[in-house]
Amino acid sequence: MATLDDILAEFTGALVERYGERLDRLVCCGSVARGEAGPESDVDLALVLKGEVRPSGEIDLLVDLLAEFNLRYGVLISLLPVGRETWEKAPGPFWRNVRRQGRDL
Repeated sequence: MATLDDILAEFTGALVERYGERLDRLVCCGSVARGEAGPESDVDLALVLKGEVRPSGEIDLLVDLLAEFNLRYGVLISLLPVGRETWEKAPGPFWRNVRRQGRDL
């Protein structure tokens, strides 16, 4: 049985194939990154991309991949696509927590 780290490594590889140089980083955040996840927890990932990002458009492009991983491994991945500039400079407690607690994959 695949571990969560194995699943996330495979998912990261799939994103590298799809995005290439546009992929700046993938950051695990939320309960998994904090070590507080339970058996029913989802996996929150910030998908940091170079260039302009339309979150709903990126999710539309990845819905098949997200569904595949959910069906194959029983893991629900919640993806938050964000531009690199927003990732680096966005104010507010949400982004501060994600940047502080996040774990690069």
